[in-house]
Amino acid sequence: MQPQITQVMFTALNSVFEEAAYAVLEELGGKSLPPWGEPPMVIRLPFTGACFGEMWLATSSDYARELTGSILGLDEEDSLCVEKGAAVLMELLNMVGGRLLADLFGASGAYEMGLPERLKLQVEEYSGILSTATEKLHTTDYFGSRVDFLLSYKQEE
Repeated sequence: MQPQITQVMFTALNSVFEEAAYAVLEELGGKSLPPWGEPPMVIRLPFTGACFGEMWLATSSDYARELTGSILGLDEEDSLCVEKGAAVLMELLNMVGGRLLADLFGASGAYEMGLPERLKLQVEEYSGILSTATEKLHTTDYFGSRVDFLLSYKQEE
């Protein structure tokens, strides 16, 4: 992997969120992490290639609903936003993952992504994933909604 991978992760995440959902994220840097008020909505995306591993996207169900409303052009209180929140996060992670892997390995397709899936985890379970991730990126939107983007990987031998 390349040095400063979290900057590459941030660029991929922020550009997809901005282009697809009109959401601008900022890195937390040294600021403390906002706590999860409820179990986060967690999406996992496996990949293989020169490296293999998983990417994780986590945010609150409220923010997932807001992103869904923005993408679908609906009020975030619309029942469709609640119903489709996980699907929208899966597609966003798919887009972010594709961009990240292309940025890291080139657009030649030296990698393959699996299918994103939603995992229903409690905060403690998610904390375990967070503690073992190879790379961690913590961001918030303008209003403080937390978005985590994690990367766990190993080199092919």
